[in-house]
Amino acid sequence: MPDSTIAERFTTLHERVDAVAINLLDKIDERFNQLSAQTDARFAQVDQRFEHMDQRFEQVDQRFTQVDGQLGEIKSMLLSLGATAPADRVN
Repeated sequence: MPDSTIAERFTTLHERVDAVAINLLDKIDERFNQLSAQTDARFAQVDQRFEHMDQRFEQVDQRFTQVDGQLGEIKSMLLSLGATAPADRVN
């Protein structure tokens, strides 16, 4: 570039800087897209785990409902047989 003018040299320099900047932006975009995909995949896994925990809690709730119903039936049977609560007994 010895025969180039200062303006031509600055133009060439700016073109090179622009090319480097474009390459950097492309790499940054590529990396952000990769990170975004990884993050989405991990959140999907976490959502699945929470969904599985929710299903387990629903099963536990159903079991408690069944036990409550069974205890209510036992209490009704005991009351029909004349049973009283310990607090209701006279000493």
